[in-house]
Amino acid sequence: MALTIASNISATRGVYGLDKTTRDLSLTLQKLTTGKKINSASDGPQDFVLSEFNMSQLNSLSTALSNAGKAQSMVSIADSAMKELSSILTNLRSTAADAANRGTQDASSTASAQADVRNLLQTFDRIVNQTQYADKKLLAGGMAATVTNNSAANKWFASVVGTVKNDTVTGGAVNVNVTTAAKAAKNVLGVALTAAAGAAVTLKLNGVSIGLNQTNAATVANAATAINSYSSQTGVTAYDDGTGKLALVSNTFGTAGNFTASLNVDSVGDFTGLSGNLANTGTQALTVTSGNDVAGTIAGQAGIGQGSVLSTTDGNIRVTFYQDSNSQNQESAFSTAIQLAVSYTNSQTYQLGQNAGDTMGVVIRDLRATSLGKGTIGLNSVTDPLGRTSMASTAAFGSLADIDVTSSKNAADAIKIIDNAIAELNNQRATLGSFLSSAVTPTTDNLSSVIESTSQMSSTLIDTNYAEEMATQTRLLVQAQAQSAILQSSNQLNQIVLSLLK
Repeated sequence: MALTIASNISATRGVYGLDKTTRDLSLTLQKLTTGKKINSASDGPQDFVLSEFNMSQLNSLSTALSNAGKAQSMVSIADSAMKELSSILTNLRSTAADAANRGTQDASSTASAQADVRNLLQTFDRIVNQTQYADKKLLAGGMAATVTNNSAANKWFASVVGTVKNDTVTGGAVNVNVTTAAKAAKNVLGVALTAAAGAAVTLKLNGVSIGLNQTNAATVANAATAINSYSSQTGVTAYDDGTGKLALVSNTFGTAGNFTASLNVDSVGDFTGLSGNLANTGTQALTVTSGNDVAGTIAGQAGIGQGSVLSTTDGNIRVTFYQDSNSQNQESAFSTAIQLAVSYTNSQTYQLGQNAGDTMGVVIRDLRATSLGKGTIGLNSVTDPLGRTSMASTAAFGSLADIDVTSSKNAADAIKIIDNAIAELNNQRATLGSFLSSAVTPTTDNLSSVIESTSQMSSTLIDTNYAEEMATQTRLLVQAQAQSAILQSSNQLNQIVLSLLK
């Protein structure tokens, strides 16, 4: 190699090598210091993109897991309150049942029972109104779906419960078509009863014995009064059908109201006018099975009919029909097509995932006493217990909030309304329980699993392998020291040239 002064190629090469080693050593020290092997896009563009995406997903997953926890807390608060409401309804039913036992009641005990009813209802509504999460009223209608009647007729009542995402109907106009009207089981016995002197028979309705004699069954009206004094036990009411015939009709729409009747007649002469199904002498029995459950569609989908209630298959929209005033058959329910307008404006939406659309909407119906027990069939509507013309006249009371127990019939109607309120409350609790068990809990478990997997993937992409980097650091330090020594030797070449010039 020629000896020159103008150019020191060996030194230049040494400087370049030392610069590169120093730069690599600096990167290694950065990885060791930060704990990340990807500190900028230049460290690996593809891994950088993946790591940044994973980090954003990981943060969102953590937020979603927190959201699921908050949703569970909110629903748990609502369920705890509803558990107390259930206890109140149970006590309320006991009070009404005791008040219905008129044989042992006097004016003082009746007043005391009614005061107890009022106090329990006030406590019920106070719990409903005070149950909230932050500023959200959970049970007082703040999260309820609304239903507007878009039809001229007012022969039905609709309610919406459940989760929005799982609803057959997600809002807007909903058409309800009835293909088979609900019908209560009914049997007409015959013309007006005229009892012979000393005549006495036993009428059994659903196994309950009712004694009829010359005094209490001299006329159809008298016989109906005698029979109806047991109506709360039999589930059957008697009335004059308008032609002088004694009719027996179930207090309940649908097949669940089918009933049995039997009459022990020693002689046809005991009672004239029993020319119907129970006219012959001896023990005559029949099973009245003429009750029909409502059938139809909701939003084009076949509904489930139970009595006069038509529901979507998921049970989240339920329409209760009342007696059709234009019907020739007075035990039939309203059968004209109607249109609902369902709105989920008040429903609450939870973000239960990391991506857009990973949401679940929740509806909690209005549980105030004025909204429970509506449409209950009672004993105090009109002469024909199924002659309903509007929601308010289906029973002595329009809702749970109206009940009193100051008479035998009122107490019986109160029991029926309380039973319906209990069923509605239980249905809402079941809906929220399903939301927790079928949505929140599995989502929480899945999010925890995904967070673990995503964290592991992020660790693989960006976490520093200390053993590897320490080995690299040691190599680069030795290499830097060697390059420094070589650079020093390269700089001594100029001294050799100077020695030749002496």
